[in-house]
Amino acid sequence: LGAMFVLIILITSCNKYANDFQSLRDQNQALKEQLDALSLKVNGVAALQTQLASTTAQITALQTAVESLPTTGGIASQFATLVNSLTIVSGKIDNITTTLNLVAGNGTATKAVVDALTVTLNQIISDKAASDAALNLKLTNLKAQLNLASTSEQVADIQTQILNQIIASSVVTTTKITDLKTSIQTAIANHDSNVMTLIGTLQTTVDAGNAENVVTLSQILTNLQTNNDATQTSIVALQASLDAANSELAVLLANAAMYNGDVNISTDTDVTFYLGKLNQMGIINGNLIVNSSSITNVSGLNTILPAVMAIIGPGHNVTINAANATPLLLLNNLTSVRGNYTVLGHDIDDSALNNIGENLLYDYPGNYELVSLASVNDLKLANTIGNINFPNVTINGHIGDNTFFANGHVTFSALGTHTIVLGKNGINYLTASNATDITIGSVTYSNGLTINASLAKNVILSSATGTGTGGSIILNTPLATTININNLVSVDGVLTVTGDPSCSLWIGNWNDNTNSVVTINSIHTVNIPSWVGSNAGTGTHLYAPDALDVMLSSYQWLAGTIPSGVSGNLASVVNLTLGNIIGVVDLNNYNSTLVTANITAATPELNHWSSVSAQVNTTGNDHLTNLTIAGTLQSSNLTNLPVLENLHTTGIINSFTLDHAAVINNVNLGHNAFVGASGFGGPGSDLIITNNAKLVNLAPSSLDWMRSLTVNNNASLIHFNFSSYHTLVYSGPIVSVSIDAPSVIGGYTPSVSPVSAGNPAIQAIIKSNDIMTLKSYIVSALANTHVTTTTFSINIGIPVSTTLETVMNTDHASWTVLNGYTNLVTGGPLDTANELSLVVAQ
Repeated sequence: LGAMFVLIILITSCNKYANDFQSLRDQNQALKEQLDALSLKVNGVAALQTQLASTTAQITALQTAVESLPTTGGIASQFATLVNSLTIVSGKIDNITTTLNLVAGNGTATKAVVDALTVTLNQIISDKAASDAALNLKLTNLKAQLNLASTSEQVADIQTQILNQIIASSVVTTTKITDLKTSIQTAIANHDSNVMTLIGTLQTTVDAGNAENVVTLSQILTNLQTNNDATQTSIVALQASLDAANSELAVLLANAAMYNGDVNISTDTDVTFYLGKLNQMGIINGNLIVNSSSITNVSGLNTILPAVMAIIGPGHNVTINAANATPLLLLNNLTSVRGNYTVLGHDIDDSALNNIGENLLYDYPGNYELVSLASVNDLKLANTIGNINFPNVTINGHIGDNTFFANGHVTFSALGTHTIVLGKNGINYLTASNATDITIGSVTYSNGLTINASLAKNVILSSATGTGTGGSIILNTPLATTININNLVSVDGVLTVTGDPSCSLWIGNWNDNTNSVVTINSIHTVNIPSWVGSNAGTGTHLYAPDALDVMLSSYQWLAGTIPSGVSGNLASVVNLTLGNIIGVVDLNNYNSTLVTANITAATPELNHWSSVSAQVNTTGNDHLTNLTIAGTLQSSNLTNLPVLENLHTTGIINSFTLDHAAVINNVNLGHNAFVGASGFGGPGSDLIITNNAKLVNLAPSSLDWMRSLTVNNNASLIHFNFSSYHTLVYSGPIVSVSIDAPSVIGGYTPSVSPVSAGNPAIQAIIKSNDIMTLKSYIVSALANTHVTTTTFSINIGIPVSTTLETVMNTDHASWTVLNGYTNLVTGGPLDTANELSLVVAQ
């Protein structure tokens, strides 16, 4: 009978609890409907709705679990405690509902925002359904484990697992909320625009904690079957976590209080009224209209205005008519305006303004500056008389002065407008007659950009790419000493730049290799390091008729570009740097001006001799004084250079000729011959050094693989060194050496004819350190069957006023044959193997 009585009470209690839970469910359904309406009006409600949806799911899960509880176990008192805790949670929900009612109204959500919010909520519902399914499965498994547990030890183990999970969830959630609380309170105190981001982070943390708590609450109900003391401990820990989260939400919502309606301040009475509403001035869900012409309590006004942080709601605008320049009106914490923003009369402090949903109008004497502004639709700067500074703005519509965005044509030519700084904007044609500094930010010009600024000294396009038909960029800035278009990559039309002669123009990223035409007027220094040019050899042209220093370190210099392109339009070039050439560079094109040339050929894509096509040639250049050649070239033929003083080669030049360089006395030859992949090597090196009257020394440092060596008629040549030759070319049949250097110092000891059989002949001795540097290579060529033809003819000067050829002819003529002896000297010059054997070091 007693047992039956207990059972009846428990059943009655459970029915009562079920009714209570049904009431909670009804409350939450009503709350959800309210939130659905609020989501169309209040920013940030999506995060709160996620919180409450999670709480609703908790209550639903609890009710389901309660309805399935066994009717025995003596759990009435502990279950009553749980219901009490849930009643407290319900109270928290009521508090949040009340707070939401305070921020409801005509909020800032647009259709796009609502649509995005709907997608988010649908995803939350989907995710929650999946989470509940997993939770129910886990709950079923836990119940099954408890039903199967046959010993108290097994039951205790399961209880311990559940308790540890509850404690871990509570600790992590509480720690995260505590850390975020500090950051948010600091941000609120500092009027930091990042508050809403931090609130969102807190909400995410709370949601994560609630997701874990849904699981732990269900596990607590399962634990009730064991009537274990740990159950109450778990409920207390969970309640503490929920209390902390809801407390933080209450604080944040209190700080987000707003003023619903227009704020219109034009009298001292208005100032007094809104001072009483100061705590609501942070967010204004209406228009802000200020006219200070009749206000004497400006200090009060400057207490109200700094409190304003955002104007929300569609069609809500800001209009400030500042009657006096001093004291300055302080709207210095305003960051966002949903509608239009207008300042008339005098400048104000609006330095924090970041985003304007519609248009901005400045109309007052002085500078127009808003460094923080990131986005606006139309930007109208009426009656401009001062500087313009909007460096970070993206202008989604148009920009203009009093005439206002007439087809992208803008005129800012007031006498006081010396500086113009604009971010991304819709300017296509800017006239700024008195501007000295112009900076245009990152922008893509669908219709190009033209700047006419006759007094500009500094012009900066941080990044600009024309993408539409006629998308040319033209800078008419004849006095500009600094033109920074370093990030300019390409245009669909032409690039034309006019600047001061002293300007050093560097277009660091320009690589338009289609049909670009680049014209540089007046400027003396032009550097375009990334321009490769057209692979087809046509269409990419540089016209720089006034440039003295031209650097094109990547330009391929194909034959098709030369007559109508680069070479024909550098009429004044003095110093020329070319890199990556794959065509023929003819320095004759610059005969009247060129002094220094530094030319580097490209490395061929294939390591085949047939892929090598670059050449550097000149058949006469009256001013060329310094020449450097590098890279991989087929040949270089340099002739008739009356003032060449310095010559330096590196890399590969298979055939090199220096002829009639009148004044050069030393050359630095560091190049080698082409050695390709197996079967694709070059024919061997040719070195031709002839008729250079002042050349004193000749010593190529790396040249090898000889095919021919010609050193003739260099009247002042006193030393040569050809020790770099040491590898024979098997792919070619010839090694040919011709040296006529009558100033080279050597020595000669004539031969002695045999007197008698007991007094044999003494062969002549040719002493020359210079010839010794070549002797072993010629001997190797003579002895190698792969070299089918080896010829050499060497004539040097000796320490008398004669030549090797002369003394060898005399020696041969004076020889008397006796007892079979033969003079190895057959007459000059040195051209036989026997004569070569007579050469020794000095």
